[in-house]
Amino acid sequence: MPIDEEQKKILESLPPAHHTFFVAKASRKTTDQKLSHFTVYRDNAKSVMSFFIEHNKNKKYPGGGYASRVKKAYLTVDAKPKYAIKIYHQNMFAGNTVHEMRLAMRSAYCYKQLGRESACFRIHEKQYLLTEWLRGGNLFEADQKKIQSMPIPRRIVMAISLLRELSILHRQGLIHHDIKPHNVMINYGRLGFVDLDSVTPKGEPPLVGPTPIYTKRYLPTAEMSFHATYHPTTLFLKFDEKTDLRQLGRTLCSLFQEIYVPTKCDQIIQLDNSSDTYNFETVVLVYGKEYSKHPQLQKLLKQITSLEYSSPATADECIEAFMKILSTYPDFEEYLKEDRLVDVGKNLSSTDGEKAFKEIEIELLGYNKRCKAAKKLTLS
Repeated sequence: MPIDEEQKKILESLPPAHHTFFVAKASRKTTDQKLSHFTVYRDNAKSVMSFFIEHNKNKKYPGGGYASRVKKAYLTVDAKPKYAIKIYHQNMFAGNTVHEMRLAMRSAYCYKQLGRESACFRIHEKQYLLTEWLRGGNLFEADQKKIQSMPIPRRIVMAISLLRELSILHRQGLIHHDIKPHNVMINYGRLGFVDLDSVTPKGEPPLVGPTPIYTKRYLPTAEMSFHATYHPTTLFLKFDEKTDLRQLGRTLCSLFQEIYVPTKCDQIIQLDNSSDTYNFETVVLVYGKEYSKHPQLQKLLKQITSLEYSSPATADECIEAFMKILSTYPDFEEYLKEDRLVDVGKNLSSTDGEKAFKEIEIELLGYNKRCKAAKKLTLS
C-alpha cells in the first residue's frame, strides 16, 4: 500500500502498535512437543503471551463464516483450553490481505471491549485471531431441554449480560449487523457474542464488497431483505442500533422457547403499486407451550423483536425492562451475582469506536515496515 511523506512521518512518530502483534512458531515437526508452540510479540520483541495450538490427526475442526477452522490453544500441552484460535480462509477477498487483517484487528478490539483477551497476527500467509476460549456451543444448536431446565431468572440475567455486550458496542458508535443464535455462545450459565467480523462504525460504507456482513434470513424487516436483493449498495444505511436490537430480540427468544419458538419461514410479500411479489426469507415467532405463563416476559420479547413498538429503543432500556421483570421472581437476588459487565463501558464516547478503527487503518499502513523492524529485533 503506497504512503505519502506526511503519512510516513506520522508512522515514524507513532508509539508501538496496539492492535497488531507478531508471532514466532516452534513447529511440532521440528521439536519433541506434541503440539506447535506460538509466542506472540510486540514491536519491541517483548513477549505478550505464549501457547500451544491443538492438532488433530484427522484435521477436523469447527469452522464457518470467514473461519476455515477454529482451534483450541493451551498454556501447557496437557492443560485445559485457554484460547480459541480462529484461522481465516485464505484469499477471501481476491488476495486483499489488508482486509483480512482489518477484520481480525477490528474483532480483537471489540472482544477486548467486552472484557476478553484477544490478539491477532499473521504467519505463513494466514490470518489468525486469538480470543478467550468459551465453553459450550452456539445458541442455535444448543440443547433446549438443558436450556429450559435452567430457572427463568437465571436466563433473564444471561439475557441482560448479552445486552450489556451490545450496549458496550453501541455506546461507542459501533453496529453489529449480524446478530443471530449462531453468533452467540452459551455454556448454560453465560451468553457471549462470537464472530465479531461484522462490527463497523455506524453508517460506514462497506470497505470491500457492496454490503456489510449480514445474514439475510435474520434481517428484521421485509423492506431490508428486499433492499439487500435489489439495492445492495445502499443497504449499509439501513442498519442502526434498532436493527441490532430487533435481531438480538429474536436471538433471545431461543433462550425462552417455552414462550416463543423462532421458526424459519418464507413469506410472499406483495410489492406496493405492483402485481409483483417478493419472497421474504425470515424467522417468525411461534407460540411456545408456556406462552401465557410468563406474560410480562412474553410482552417484552414481543416489543424487542418488532419494529412496531417504539420502546424499548436501546440496549440500556432493554436491560432496565428485564431488570424490572427479574425482580418479580422469588429469590431473584441470588442470580444477580451472575450478571456480567455491570460497570463496563459507562465512560465510553459515541466516537470511541470510530477513533479506534482509524488507529487500525494507520497501523495497516505501516504494517510492512513494522514487520521488517520486528524481524530484526527478534533475530538480534
